[in-house]
Amino acid sequence: MRALLFLAVVAAGATACSGSDGVDCGGTAPVAGTWDYHGAQTTPPPGSTLTGTLDVSSVDGCTFDGTLSVAETPEGGGAVVNRAGAFFGIAVSATVVNFDVQFTPGVARTHVAEVTGDSLAGTWIEGSGSSAPRGTFWAKRTGL
Repeated sequence: MRALLFLAVVAAGATACSGSDGVDCGGTAPVAGTWDYHGAQTTPPPGSTLTGTLDVSSVDGCTFDGTLSVAETPEGGGAVVNRAGAFFGIAVSATVVNFDVQFTPGVARTHVAEVTGDSLAGTWIEGSGSSAPRGTFWAKRTGL
């Protein structure tokens, strides 16, 4: 069910941002700046926690891009893995954003989040299928 909701949000975003005169997303979510990023991989077990920085370096209308750098700590112990990648995103509305980051070339980790003031909160999935890594995340803006 969660996957269907995710697909509906992505499809709505694609429709909302494809006007005949160019990009028209009905509003621009306020995402510019640097964000303190926290995430959790909940599937597959045992999971992990992710902490780092989401840096939105460019906003143009309802599109934005930047980099995400995190330290991923396995829940059951083990070595911390540092991950970093560029992302591209789109404001689906004035309060919902969707962005893809690639920690592994050719494999997108898609994030969908609600923007509330200086906070983001949502879900992510990497790849597709029932066994695809997925989880939740939140971020707090720390600077412009």
